[in-house]
Amino acid sequence: MFQDIVDVRQIRFPLPVLSLALAKAPAVLGLVREPLEILRCEPVSLDPPSLRAVFRPGQGAEPVSLLLSAPALAAALIAYCKLISLPISRNADKRLVLAREWVTLETELRCPVPSPTASVSPSGVPVLASSQM
Repeated sequence: MFQDIVDVRQIRFPLPVLSLALAKAPAVLGLVREPLEILRCEPVSLDPPSLRAVFRPGQGAEPVSLLLSAPALAAALIAYCKLISLPISRNADKRLVLAREWVTLETELRCPVPSPTASVSPSGVPVLASSQM
């Protein structure tokens, strides 16, 4: 039996990590497969958050510039978090804050842990099952 421990966290990513997240989420860039390289990511607006990503979609292709809004950025970061095994809840509220050098994703992390089961010792004192031998 498991229960979820929910923790609200602010996960801060430097912009180079956002570039990596975008590379690992090609659908956000309108691509079928990962781009050859992300050349740069530049904040355009902090409120509402938007960013310009410049990338090369394939070998010999010209660089492409794309304006990404908060939902697309959040989708890329969530995909990246799942790739690195951060347990982000699919249904949790998410908030994105963009700064000049950082992007912060505020969301709930869910960590499944075994449910404690209580039993009673011979002396009548409640004891957690995990502490019994």
